[in-house]
Amino acid sequence: MNYGSDYAAILAYQADCNDGLVPDPLPWNQLDPETRNGYRRAVEGLAQQGAVTEIEYERLKQVKKGYNADHDDKYTDAQLVAMAMAYAVLGVMQQTRPDAAMVLHGYPPVTEFTWPSPDIAWRPESTPEQNLIKAAALLAAEVDRLFRKAAPSTWD
Repeated sequence: MNYGSDYAAILAYQADCNDGLVPDPLPWNQLDPETRNGYRRAVEGLAQQGAVTEIEYERLKQVKKGYNADHDDKYTDAQLVAMAMAYAVLGVMQQTRPDAAMVLHGYPPVTEFTWPSPDIAWRPESTPEQNLIKAAALLAAEVDRLFRKAAPSTWD
């Protein structure tokens, strides 16, 4: 089981607790092994698909670094989307134009014109999969921001 999959199991358990589906919730590390393994098996289908779990894990890493709802809500001009696009474009270029991708990957002046945030560093990854996962996690952050912005009037 990869680390991202275990995080997905913990998140599934937390979601059940938050939704009131677990009558007497305990911390994850105090659950009996059978219950923990049940949650792990429940998210195994996602783990086999890989991408959804890895995107979720990437988003968790971002939040752990401080890029949480309070932080993301400061970006009101689609900057999170622009950051996601930068990683997505790099991911595509790594597959289709490896020579051009190395220029984008290796020379920060190229990204100064396209990177929308001075407080978040441009940290490109070495594989297209990793860059696309970062892009998807940033898009998820933007969707969450839009949901928060719309609440409560739209989601009552």
